[in-house]
Amino acid sequence: MSERILQIIVFVVKELHSNDKLTESHIKSLHKLGYTDVEISTALSWLVDREIASTEEDTQSFRMLNEMEKDLFTTEALGDLLQYQALGLISNDQIDFIIDRILTSDFESKIDRNVLGYIVMALVFKSPWENILPSKILLNGNETIH
Repeated sequence: MSERILQIIVFVVKELHSNDKLTESHIKSLHKLGYTDVEISTALSWLVDREIASTEEDTQSFRMLNEMEKDLFTTEALGDLLQYQALGLISNDQIDFIIDRILTSDFESKIDRNVLGYIVMALVFKSPWENILPSKILLNGNETIH
């Protein structure tokens, strides 16, 4: 569910950056995309709490990635990372944290947009990193819940 909320947050922040306000038609668009009232409400509440929805100009510098850092991500994931930063969802410090954790973790391939989404959700929603280590990201399909 957090992934869907993050998608709504990205949608809303993009709209706020381009239109300066959120209208009922935006909410209807989210409903047409299949999001529930609870998901939309949660995303909007989070935005209000974090004050990302403010129209104040952000003076934060932009974090440039070197080639080695770029190579940690697939093209799509890198684009998502830069978009999250540009929208103000993650800070330069959080990008540094993500890169440090990837480098010190046991990832066997490039970080794709699904894995990046989990990492960003953990940061954005204040979940502990341990909940998203590679062994926790994907289920094998033979797990049981007790």
